[in-house]
Amino acid sequence: MNVLVIEDDNRIANLVERALTEDGHRVTVSANGRESVDKLLSGRFDAALLDILLPEMDGFEVLTRGRAKHCKTPILTLTAVDAVPKILHAFYLGADDYLVKPVILEIPLARVGAIARRIATIELPPATVGGVTLNRSSRVAIRNGKRSPLPENSLNCLKLLYDTPV
Repeated sequence: MNVLVIEDDNRIANLVERALTEDGHRVTVSANGRESVDKLLSGRFDAALLDILLPEMDGFEVLTRGRAKHCKTPILTLTAVDAVPKILHAFYLGADDYLVKPVILEIPLARVGAIARRIATIELPPATVGGVTLNRSSRVAIRNGKRSPLPENSLNCLKLLYDTPV
């Protein structure tokens, strides 16, 4: 899986990145909220781990902007913010899970693994439209043998244009 780790503490980011990589995932680390929104909306990630206390834009705003743009990527918060109203607020904004630091590293790994299992069980058959074959599960377009990854928004556009489940 492609996992986006949004964490401004280098030590924590490196630990999480290493653990996820050793668990077989591809990891991208982003250290500030503003940059993270663009990455999250790119459609390249299968899951995101999000800190709440970030420079430039906090995690609550990242959640708000991502969900407002219909980002369906599962977002797990991994933060030191442990006040119940803040936890509930994150869920209200669209967080899929909320983990409070310090956390045993195996717990977020297990939760990312659970997301990977759910994704693996949703296998959609390829669709061919206008000479382009779309592998909808892996979000890849194939034309003349050339494979191109597609962000989620491109798949949504194709769905609208061709009125087909993409």
